[in-house]
Amino acid sequence: DKFLFGQTSQGIHNGIRNGGFLHQAHWGADTNGATNLNTFDGEWVHAAFVYDGAADVGTIYLNGEVDWTGGKRAPNGSGNLIVGGRNGGEAGYRGMVDDVALWLEPLTGRQIKALAGGQSPINAAPADDDEDGIPDGYELALVGNTTELGGDIVAAKSLGVSFNSDRGNAEATMDADTVAGVVPSKGWVSTDGGVGAAGGANGSITNGYTVDWSSNGTWNTNNAASNGDNKLMNGYIDAIGGDGAAQVAISGINAEFADGYDLYVYFGSDGNNRTGKVALTDGATYSFNTASAQAGDFPAQYARTTDEADGNPAANYALYEGLSGDAQTVDLLRGSSN
Repeated sequence: DKFLFGQTSQGIHNGIRNGGFLHQAHWGADTNGATNLNTFDGEWVHAAFVYDGAADVGTIYLNGEVDWTGGKRAPNGSGNLIVGGRNGGEAGYRGMVDDVALWLEPLTGRQIKALAGGQSPINAAPADDDEDGIPDGYELALVGNTTELGGDIVAAKSLGVSFNSDRGNAEATMDADTVAGVVPSKGWVSTDGGVGAAGGANGSITNGYTVDWSSNGTWNTNNAASNGDNKLMNGYIDAIGGDGAAQVAISGINAEFADGYDLYVYFGSDGNNRTGKVALTDGATYSFNTASAQAGDFPAQYARTTDEADGNPAANYALYEGLSGDAQTVDLLRGSSN
């Protein structure tokens, strides 16, 4: 037995056990994965152990795929986290390990698949071994391979609107040839940030459909404009003050997307770790902690929220999939700050 993660006294012990199986345990509630790692003799593998405490569900991932999932219970132990052993340091890990990382919230299967596909867990450039301009982790997460999405942009039609501030207004301006987004896409337009923080706070713009927006002001992040993604994550309309609000109303959608569409909503602030929610009328409301001030490290720092409660995960976009209809309205619900 050899363990990668443990606690000072009993509790969590995740690693390799019982002759070569990934093992997730809480001092009790012990579970093996389905695959014996001896079949990977001489090969690197990617392992992830996820525990969703709210749902009491544990999941073991091997090379980005579920190797086991099922009911779990809270760890029966105490003390600090140990890396490289369990229960105060016993049954230490023997072997080679690279890229050890921990998260305070349960990652989704899509996130695990992206990490297994080469997306770095730290602020490093994402892998692009096929050199098609799309990070391999994104391709694996979206379609399960690195060949289908080859080329500069995804073939599917995309139209987007980016909100500019008077701060960095010119440098952040996007156009129809700018490539940006979680799914790298062209077809963008930018609003005019105007003069002063309130200059671009309200208005209307068309890009095949019409976007009418209202807010209390505009501001920008520290992402500058080295590429399309950093331009996209530069300016924003702002919900300022205790009664602050921001709304984006989209109409005339069927003229461009009569057969249905996905709606990506990007959000953020000039400071990270600020709570808030994004709400689609007659749709889901997602909570977040802002994670958009990344000093120009997009697209590597895109992070999605799927939390429909008050978990406030670190995030900078939400995705509403499989929509239809000629109009949609999105509200930004202010939380702890602007």
